[in-house]
Amino acid sequence: MSDKPYAPPQASVGVPGEVQGAPVKAVLYGLLVDIGGTIMITTVMSMMYGLMLLRTDLSQAEIERMLMNLDPFSTYGLLMSGAGLLCSFWGGYVCALYSRLHILRDTAVLATLSVIVGVLLSGDTYTSLQHLLLAALGIAAIFSGALLWRHLHR
Repeated sequence: MSDKPYAPPQASVGVPGEVQGAPVKAVLYGLLVDIGGTIMITTVMSMMYGLMLLRTDLSQAEIERMLMNLDPFSTYGLLMSGAGLLCSFWGGYVCALYSRLHILRDTAVLATLSVIVGVLLSGDTYTSLQHLLLAALGIAAIFSGALLWRHLHR
């Protein structure tokens, strides 16, 4: 402590600036929420659907065929897609939360990785047109989540 009572303090009293983002963490957490959440929710939904089918008069072979050959435009297929899009939306929100500085760039990276992983995981389940439609919807959901975070926190 100084002997001069009117001298300014010697401590560093800088004004906190802009909070820095973490782009790698943003993309990884967003991908974890998007892909991991989609896998978890659709697994639970598939188990519930399988249990519902068990209560019908269908044979085990017919139930397995129905679960393996899912029509993406059936009620069950649309519910599964909706759950996946909800996870994509949440993933975009989480990406923006951790990104803070370059939100759109990091969200674009997340959307690209999400589409690649989604196509690799789904394999031959969908046609090319269905892959394209789901990719477009997924990208829109991811950017919607990121833009919601940006709108609420800017």
